[in-house]
Amino acid sequence: MKHLLSILLVTIFSISMAIGQRWSEKKANRWYEQQTWPVGCNFIPSNAINQLEMW
Repeated sequence: MKHLLSILLVTIFSISMAIGQRWSEKKANRWYEQQTWPVGCNFIPSNAINQLEMW
């Protein structure tokens, strides 16, 4: 019962934080301008069954 209550409280808190938190277009563009060029890769082929088959 204690765990159920804590899960419920966390859910209610996260929903209340998500409501009305959308950035304006100007704020999103300012944030995007500050980001550096993305570096790296996270692609894994769907037919690779282990790390060696990726290459």
